[in-house]
Amino acid sequence: MCLIVSQLLSELIIQNDVISMLKGIMITVMALFILLFILYELIERKVSILMIPFGLIITQLIFGDQFGFADSGDSSVWFKFYVVPIVCNGICCLFLLNKKWINRNVVLLFLVSAIFMMAFGSRTGGFTMLLSLLLYFVFNRKVNLTKWQILKVLIPTLICFQLFYAFIYVPKIKSGEWGSEQNRTQMAAIDYSSNSLMLIMAARSDFYVSTIAFLDAPLWGHGSWARDKTLKYAKISARLADSDEMKVFEIADYYGYPLIPMHSILVGMGTRNGILSFVLFLYIFMLIYRTSFKLLQAKPQYLPYICYLIVSSIQAIFFSPLAILKNLVVVMWAVLLAFYYFNYKKYKNESVGCHCSL
Repeated sequence: MCLIVSQLLSELIIQNDVISMLKGIMITVMALFILLFILYELIERKVSILMIPFGLIITQLIFGDQFGFADSGDSSVWFKFYVVPIVCNGICCLFLLNKKWINRNVVLLFLVSAIFMMAFGSRTGGFTMLLSLLLYFVFNRKVNLTKWQILKVLIPTLICFQLFYAFIYVPKIKSGEWGSEQNRTQMAAIDYSSNSLMLIMAARSDFYVSTIAFLDAPLWGHGSWARDKTLKYAKISARLADSDEMKVFEIADYYGYPLIPMHSILVGMGTRNGILSFVLFLYIFMLIYRTSFKLLQAKPQYLPYICYLIVSSIQAIFFSPLAILKNLVVVMWAVLLAFYYFNYKKYKNESVGCHCSL
């Protein structure tokens, strides 16, 4: 509620038009109500947890992806936006079935799906599965780990991830064995750097541009659906993509001024509505994942699925447009909170039972 009020205050101070203001604020309002509704539904009917990934598969098969990217005619785009969500949710359904053969092959499922997605051009899907596997490695232990022990396990796993990126992924992309033409274009822009952090600059340039826009108007932001009237951010995006800046002016003349890039839910909160909205959303973000960290330490029954939800939702928050907040992120948040509730309730009941028996 504080976040919604801060957004409203920002929009009124910068005197944004009413339609744009309502479109921006309603994303947060809808996210709040969807989160509450799904969390209530999951707690009342635990079987609904299985219905979420299954329902997402059915939705994808019938309606396709929500933005229509899969219908562009590009096979690599079709794979990323149509096939990958079906594969990811299909694996999540398997994890939720909790069969012995599935539990014995969690590592194989994560690894095969990650390589399959990266080989056919979906870097995001592949790395999501790979990082979920690393998180599963860290917390799938018989003993409870302290923060220092977690760090000692996490550092070698991150080193292994970097080695995989530098010595397997980059050469495979460069040779054309893996990935799409878009992957090679992005990697060529950073000269096929072996530094995995450089990939953010190439593949997630909008995140960087959104951050610059936030720093340009840190107090109250630019407002919802703000236009890039100076074309500053469009030109920065063109430079990062190694494309012709003159085309930016041609596009602006034909279609009108482009929107200021806000391809990050977290940074986009600040870009749109300033530092107060950014801090409030960051607090919500930290609250959700502090709870998720406690859940991981408890080693719940569906640990692989929970690892996937954590990695996938964090990736979406950092690198997806704000509209994804109400469509997908809060659904994953609701599932994480529901799992935490079930685990807390089980722990509380066990504690009460022990007390009564004594």
